[in-house]
Amino acid sequence: MTQVNTVVKTFDVARGWEWLRAGLRLFGKAPALWLAIALFYLAIGFLFNLLPFVGRLVMVLLTPLFAAGAFAAAAETDQAPPAAPLFGPGESPAVRAGKVLELLKQAAARLFSGFNDLDRALPAMIVGALALGGVVTIQILVQVLKVGTHTVSVLFGGAVSVIALLPSLAGLIAVVAIEIAFAMALVYAIPLIVFQNETPLAALRRSFFASLVNARPLMAFGGVFLLGYLAVQGLFGLIGGLGYLGYFALGAALLPVLVAGVYSSYRDLHATP
Repeated sequence: MTQVNTVVKTFDVARGWEWLRAGLRLFGKAPALWLAIALFYLAIGFLFNLLPFVGRLVMVLLTPLFAAGAFAAAAETDQAPPAAPLFGPGESPAVRAGKVLELLKQAAARLFSGFNDLDRALPAMIVGALALGGVVTIQILVQVLKVGTHTVSVLFGGAVSVIALLPSLAGLIAVVAIEIAFAMALVYAIPLIVFQNETPLAALRRSFFASLVNARPLMAFGGVFLLGYLAVQGLFGLIGGLGYLGYFALGAALLPVLVAGVYSSYRDLHATP
C-alpha cells in the first residue's frame, strides 16, 4: 500500500467543541441521507442483537467496514454543496414514496461501500478482528477480576468499606484504562485506512498517539456521545425492550454527528506536511 507521511497536530480543549460544530454542519448539509444511513446501521445492529452473545460480536467485527463507508460519505458530504430538501411542495404521495425509496438505496450503497473496495475492506476487516479480540479480552478480564458497575454501586451504597473494595476498585480502574486505550487506538484507524491507505497496525498505532496528544479536546467532543450512550442504557434499565425507542431516536440523531465530527477532527489532526 502507498502510505502518506503526516504530522499529527495538537489542539487545546476548545477544539473539541469545534469538531462537534463541524459534525453538526456536515450533518446539516444532507440530513435525510445521514438519518437513513444511521437508521440502516441501527436496524442491522438491532437484528444482530437478537442473536444472543454472537450477534454483538458479529457487529463488532463488521462495524469497521460500515465505518469505512460512513467516513467516505462524510468526505463526499464535505466536498458537496448542501442537499436540496427531500420533498418539494405539492408533490404526490407516489412521488414522495419514490424519493424515499431512492434515498434508502443511496444510504444502503454508502453504508455498504466499505465492503466493495478490497484494498480497504481487508484492512478494515483486520481492524474488526482485532477489535473483536479486544472486546472478548476485556470481557474475560471483567469476569476474572469480578468488576463492573456493581462495584461502584456497592461503594456508594456504603454496605462495604472502601478498604475492602480496594482490589475490586483497582481492577475496575485497570479495565476502564484498557477500554480507553482501546478506543484511542480505534477512533482514527478506519479514516487512516480509507484516506491514507495505512496498514491496520500502523493505523491503530497512529490513532492511539494522535488521541493521546489530543486527549483533552477528544474528551470534550466525546462527552456528548457518552451521555447519549448512558441515556440509552438508562432507558433499557428503566423500561426494558421499549428502550429500543431511545436506541433508534438518539442513535439516528447522534451517530451521524459522531462520524462527521470524527472525520473533521481527523482532517485537523493528520495534516500533510
